[in-house]
Amino acid sequence: MLLALTEAHPDLRKHLFTAEGKLRAFVNLYLNDEDVRYLPEKEATAVTAADTLSIIPSIAAGGLAGTGRPGRRAFGAVHPELHRLGLN
Repeated sequence: MLLALTEAHPDLRKHLFTAEGKLRAFVNLYLNDEDVRYLPEKEATAVTAADTLSIIPSIAAGGLAGTGRPGRRAFGAVHPELHRLGLN
């Protein structure tokens, strides 16, 4: 799914994948609004020109107000490298 993208833009690889080649835990992928983690082929799912692939980093936020527990939110932020490459 991301092979062609990282081959065309090698600097993205370090932001999307670990040294072992696994998708980083904080990277969320959505194919046509479907969470890729729940698709049968996961990251190996084929993408066509008609598909929309969204790459959304999870951003840790402060604690949940008043609970004393840590929080984590996913924002629709565009990764700076994607923005620089015009892929947002």
